[in-house]
Amino acid sequence: MSRHIIKRIDFLGRNVPILLQNKNGPCPLLAIANVLLLRGHIEIPITFTEVSIDQVIQLIATRIFDANSNTNMNADLQKNIDDVISILPALQKGLDLNVKFRHTKDYDFTREIATFDILGINLVHGWICDSDDESLINVLGAKSYNELVEKIINYQSAEQEYLNSKKKKIINEQGYDDENNETYSSTSNSNNNNNIKEVEDNNNNTPTTIKKDEDDVKEKGNDNAKNINS
Repeated sequence: MSRHIIKRIDFLGRNVPILLQNKNGPCPLLAIANVLLLRGHIEIPITFTEVSIDQVIQLIATRIFDANSNTNMNADLQKNIDDVISILPALQKGLDLNVKFRHTKDYDFTREIATFDILGINLVHGWICDSDDESLINVLGAKSYNELVEKIINYQSAEQEYLNSKKKKIINEQGYDDENNETYSSTSNSNNNNNIKEVEDNNNNTPTTIKKDEDDVKEKGNDNAKNINS
């Protein structure tokens, strides 16, 4: 069972425990726990030096119930709570965020993201267009990362089909395939493909930081800038 060391820090005049990763990798569940710890919404006994991942999940689940105990528990809210609690264990493995590029809160809504909503945590990302690059803004529009990857794949497939057809036509006309004389290569925009792949590669690293001047608590990825604001 995964266990996480507790480190105590001074935060806004309080001694607060935070949870450390036991290895490098995805950590949205720890980021959520650390936001709640910094806010004082969950607590860990001062005698504890480490906690198991099951204990972390239980702390977050308890907070979800407590935060909604004074609200009218209709069927929709109860279903949302049940759905969120059921997916908490999956958040220890990462968070699949299908970003769009117009602003920092532009992404497809999923059950995983509902976890942040129900806890009152803002989730933002840093994959936005340069406001001065009007041509790129027009090209991307409201398209998501997944949509752009699909377009690139379709383009590469169509390009390869065209090149194969062209090669076959030349072979039929010449009656032979002289590969030394004829060279066929794909000229797909690999740079664009690599740039988009970075979003997928870096989505899952989300340590927790703070922004002191606004008294906010943020979750921010090293490269993809996923932030959690209180």
